[in-house]
Amino acid sequence: PTATMTEAGEAALRRFHEWCRAEGVTYDEEAVDITTHADGTMGIDRYHYAVYAKRNLAVDTPVVTAIPKAACLSARTCSVAETLREARLGGGLALNIAIMHERSLGEGSRWAGYFAVLPARGERTLPMFWTSAQLAHLRGTDLLRHVTEDAESMRSDFRENVVDGLCVTHPDAFPPGKHTLEAYMEAASLAASRAFFIGEECGEALVPWADMFNHKTDGEHVHVLGADDDDDDGDEEEDEYE
Repeated sequence: PTATMTEAGEAALRRFHEWCRAEGVTYDEEAVDITTHADGTMGIDRYHYAVYAKRNLAVDTPVVTAIPKAACLSARTCSVAETLREARLGGGLALNIAIMHERSLGEGSRWAGYFAVLPARGERTLPMFWTSAQLAHLRGTDLLRHVTEDAESMRSDFRENVVDGLCVTHPDAFPPGKHTLEAYMEAASLAASRAFFIGEECGEALVPWADMFNHKTDGEHVHVLGADDDDDDGDEEEDEYE
């Protein structure tokens, strides 16, 4: 890794922290910190991030104290939320489109500071981006069939709901030709590798800061819950996660 690579990663991280402060995302700065790694393993991004404890932490120690739902990127918080509602799109499909659209806005997106620390070309390690040579290793397994079917399903979803759907019914928000299948796949990969379920209204969403932790099912290092998950009477805090 070079100094330039590290500097770029740290600059993006500083921007993310500034964005978090502006959005009301808070964490215990004496307990944890995010470190930049520039080792070339992430392809074009050339750096990635990891959360480290600054001291020994007891179980149940809150480390990220507030993540407003409004700061989470979902089909209900994105800038085209009303358009997605009108098109009656929901679930993972709507989230993929929401992420794709916000990423297409560049600096015009509310989440630009958050995108600074996400893989610039999506999560390229997922099978949806594997080459034919890599997929050949899956021959003779059910995995190859699943990957192939998922790829076709993704192409079909994009064609039906974006190209022949939103680009036709809502060309102002989705100008024909602006959004590509590659951009849709990149968005889908971010959702597949990072999304949390944050409630019936928003469904799944990208949750800044929380997605820095290992949140593998039943094997997470940090448990993320809604502020009202353990408080039956609390409805003032239900729009935050901790």
